[in-house]
Amino acid sequence: MTVRNVRPIQLTPEGRSFYETVTRQAEQFDNWLLSLHKSSKKKISLRLGCVGSISSHVNAEIIRKTASKVSEYTLTEGISSALMKDFQENKLDFIISSRPFFQFDNIYRKYLLSEPSILVVPKSLELPEDATWINLTFCGLPRICNCETSSFGQLELEFFHEHELSFVDKIFVNRFEPFFNFIANGFGWGITTLSAVSQFPKFMDRIKVLPLEDPSLSRDLYMISRKGSNYEKMADELIKITIEAFSSAAENTFLKIAPWATNSLFISNGKTNSRRKLFS
Repeated sequence: MTVRNVRPIQLTPEGRSFYETVTRQAEQFDNWLLSLHKSSKKKISLRLGCVGSISSHVNAEIIRKTASKVSEYTLTEGISSALMKDFQENKLDFIISSRPFFQFDNIYRKYLLSEPSILVVPKSLELPEDATWINLTFCGLPRICNCETSSFGQLELEFFHEHELSFVDKIFVNRFEPFFNFIANGFGWGITTLSAVSQFPKFMDRIKVLPLEDPSLSRDLYMISRKGSNYEKMADELIKITIEAFSSAAENTFLKIAPWATNSLFISNGKTNSRRKLFS
């Protein structure tokens, strides 16, 4: 491979051929590694947790619009506190939460959207279109309560405590379907969101949806992710996709159920924790 009787040592023709072959193969290997590295950087694992009422409106669009850059999805539902627990345990990287978790500093947080709470009553219950809390107190039916273990139930409990509102509470549920089923069967009335009621058209012919009297309850949602340019860039993309999906659902479904809710729907205007009306 080398000529040893001369200085400096020189390669023989066979050695030079071998050297050129190995060099080419090494370059090809380096290029393959670089391509693999770039490919792995393009494809990420998206681990997103979302409060239940909104997930059915946005998850499909998230998959559709991020498929080219995501290799694997983990999409879970839960209450905000449980989602944050998974986030802290490194099981999730992004969460759509009804709580901002201001007590945590080392997270990327942006306001996402707001939707009004609505009153849902059996169609057979006679109430004025502008029903008051007093009307509900004396309507003859108990309140169907969202359990504290549900995301909306925690918000609802805090709201009633804050405004010193008290009703006869008889049935507690932690899922949407029994909530609407019990109301449709005339067992009581309840409070929920448009994003929740729109998932159950099968009950619409047996329930009425009415606005809440002031003080009314509005639910804010936030996008929370880990800090870092890659996470934050993906979080901003998820915000955009979520708002587009929510806006479409609002226009095509929510406002057909509750046309009076036009002025009660808000979305992020692209600035941290700043909002604008969805329909101006």
